[in-house]
Amino acid sequence: LFSFKALYEIELLKAMVGGSADIALSQVSATLGKQLQPLELASIQGRLSGKRQTSGFEVSTHGLQFVTGDGLRWPGGNLRLQHRTAARASPARSELTADRLDLAALSRIAKRLPLGEAAHNALRTYAPQGQVETLQATWQGPFDAQGRYQIKARIHGLALGDTPATAASASTATIGLRGAALEVEMTQAGGKATLRLREGALLLPRIFEDPVLALGKLDTQVHWQIDGTENPRISVQVGETHFANADAQGQLRATWRTSDPKKSSSGARFPGVLELNGTLSRADGTRVHRYLPLVIPAEARHYVRDGVLAGSASTVAFRVKGDLHDLPFNDPKQGEFRIAAQVQNATYAFVPPSVQPAGELPWPALTGLSGELVFERASMQVIGASGQFTGARTVRISQAQTQIADLEHPVVEVSAQASGPLTEFLDIVKKSPIDGLIHHALAQASGSGPAELQLNLRLPIDELHKSTVRGGVT
Repeated sequence: LFSFKALYEIELLKAMVGGSADIALSQVSATLGKQLQPLELASIQGRLSGKRQTSGFEVSTHGLQFVTGDGLRWPGGNLRLQHRTAARASPARSELTADRLDLAALSRIAKRLPLGEAAHNALRTYAPQGQVETLQATWQGPFDAQGRYQIKARIHGLALGDTPATAASASTATIGLRGAALEVEMTQAGGKATLRLREGALLLPRIFEDPVLALGKLDTQVHWQIDGTENPRISVQVGETHFANADAQGQLRATWRTSDPKKSSSGARFPGVLELNGTLSRADGTRVHRYLPLVIPAEARHYVRDGVLAGSASTVAFRVKGDLHDLPFNDPKQGEFRIAAQVQNATYAFVPPSVQPAGELPWPALTGLSGELVFERASMQVIGASGQFTGARTVRISQAQTQIADLEHPVVEVSAQASGPLTEFLDIVKKSPIDGLIHHALAQASGSGPAELQLNLRLPIDELHKSTVRGGVT
């Protein structure tokens, strides 16, 4: 219901160049364009002010509150918009200042406003949420055309792209985030932002198998530049970034730019060229698979998931450099992809049960391992490791090496030297598929005393029946 005071003051505004009105309305419904859903408000109240001038207009709100038809509540915010029409050599100019703007409520209302298809597509894609604490924006040109602009804003509780499509890693999903505090300054030529995230997440569909990367904290500063208007060249610099979650803690720096379509093997500007360098001071080895990108085949990622059963790392370095279209850069001329970790107390099932035929004897895992775990391009290696075989506590492994030259077609090569009681070596052979590979030659063997083992295995994961073993016991 419109209060009498509001009705009187609005009628008065029609005859004047300016004024204000306190409004109190309920059950508002308006359709503002063809093919748009009705804008429905259960209630709206606050103060509206306006001023009409020969060179433009000014409108503002104070303490404006409303409840949408589906129950979303706007807690109250202030907004002031000034517009100056073009005059002679001066283009049209607008200025907007605002505070306490609820992005979810604005987004829901904006879907019912005649803003154009591009704006509506962006709202569907990014589904913005959060509260704008302060906003200052100026731009030149008409409302519906992109011109020169300058924006400065502070936002908390920011979420972008947090949609069901992102959770499902759908082809239409976009990179986003949730639980962020953002301070941003930007123009049509670039900008800078300070991002602080606590108990939030980065949303990375089509990059990782699990698109939601939970983060306990992330602190970073980002700068970017935009050169040109049609197919612009975009470059981004990510400064010293500190991050932590349940899996790891570390820091990184990165730069990114659009590709040159004439030089890129993608023939396009995206996914672009990345240079990323970082280190981890803490990492859970059992979660390595979660951070292998989707360009590495699923079978390889799942092999790592099922093969690395325990372990931690206190020193990890990672580097990515090159056109992301070519990741993981099998040709060294294309770029670099490398993760190197010094691991402790690791358990590595080099032939995990998930890849074995049903009913086959299990392969002994390497346990209590210390050594270097390296992912480089499409390969995986364990270098200079020492530890034990599962079930053989007194057998000591030294100088163990395992290698998979191509994770897309995994063939595990293991070489190790070990020392321990002969009886335990014989048990390892008899209780594993090694017994079949040597045609049960040691099935009836027995012995005692200390022994040295030299073992070399070649195990095609997709064709384990073609495995070979070489070695000797002294």
